[in-house]
Amino acid sequence: MPAAFMPFDPALSEQPSLRPAVVLRPVVPVPIANPIDDYATPRGFTEMCSSDPSLCQEMAGQGESQLALSDADRVKLIRKVNSRVNRHVRQRSDYETTGRAEVWRRTGMGKDAAGDCEDLAIEKRIRLVEAGFPAEDLYFAVGYRSDIGLHAVLVAHTERREIVLDSRFAQLESWQKSPYTWVSRQSRADWNVWTSAVPMTAAAAPMQTAAMRVRTPTSD
Repeated sequence: MPAAFMPFDPALSEQPSLRPAVVLRPVVPVPIANPIDDYATPRGFTEMCSSDPSLCQEMAGQGESQLALSDADRVKLIRKVNSRVNRHVRQRSDYETTGRAEVWRRTGMGKDAAGDCEDLAIEKRIRLVEAGFPAEDLYFAVGYRSDIGLHAVLVAHTERREIVLDSRFAQLESWQKSPYTWVSRQSRADWNVWTSAVPMTAAAAPMQTAAMRVRTPTSD
């Protein structure tokens, strides 16, 4: 990856004064693209797994039993967990909850539970794994929308579609119908690997360049 590129920071989207310098115009969401080897893992994700390995092991499903869920049961469980977490956890920026940016953590579900987009995604992932959902069929993704900036979500794989569990919307949407320009996604094969979600075609080259620039925060 060129030296000028820095890991992107989904948490910066919560701070209006720290939004990415490059503004992308809304476009139709794109399908999952082939991996790009030099795509950076979010800094907060790396720091979370370094400081709290047990949390990452829990999200990876280590020590959890998996259920033989039908596709209909998977969707029912996804809907239940997404609704519960969105209803019980207040959306607050990292600056409001921790005093600094790019802190990936679990929110919990207590009366004072609060967190930003990736924190809610982590809570949903852990609760799905605890309920028996296969951990290898869950992954994080980062999208971009001009009105909110970068935004992290949890995505669940089912037989019929990839379902986005969004902290901003109650309804479930498929990957293709979600209102974001997808920037990156976590690999299902190796969750320590993050890949580009921008199509690698000549026509999409300007979008690829812009998406890479979005990853560079205006302030740290």
